[in-house]
Amino acid sequence: MTDNLDRHRPSPAPPQPTKQSVFVQLWTFSRGGHQWSAALQEPDPWGFEVQILKNGKLRMSCRFPTRFQAVAWAAEERTALEQALTGI
Repeated sequence: MTDNLDRHRPSPAPPQPTKQSVFVQLWTFSRGGHQWSAALQEPDPWGFEVQILKNGKLRMSCRFPTRFQAVAWAAEERTALEQALTGI
């Protein structure tokens, strides 16, 4: 038997759609049969996130308060990766 009070209870609010993260490709290079890339996430309340990917899988990420800092970090990481992978 259904409780008549159920009709008068407010139904839960439908879930809000989640905002899809938008990433901008910063750089890509291949070494030793692997593809490395960096992507910059559009700003959110926590700042800018840069993700470093190896063959499309996340290897590291970092957040910064400004886009300039995020892009500079990504460039430094690319230089470090290229040097490490070429044995310089």
